[in-house]
Amino acid sequence: MIGFILISLSLLTIFLYKDFYQTMIHARQVTLLKQEVSTENIDIEKFNKVLKKHNYKITSIIEDVIFDPFSTQEIKQQNENAQD
Repeated sequence: MIGFILISLSLLTIFLYKDFYQTMIHARQVTLLKQEVSTENIDIEKFNKVLKKHNYKITSIIEDVIFDPFSTQEIKQQNENAQD
């Protein structure tokens, strides 16, 4: 009998937590987010222009492999050849 009561109380607690408490928290978050919504209109043309320039700057124009000036592999090979 006591086990049944404990299980019932546990299920009731889980039900109340999921359906009431979390719903109230989500409702509060929605009202906070509605207050933070930007009221400015976005100029899509400017946005696309800036995005295009940004993508151009971050895209590699040179498709060939670029020599790494900081690589020490070439120096080691040159030193080994000089010692021979």
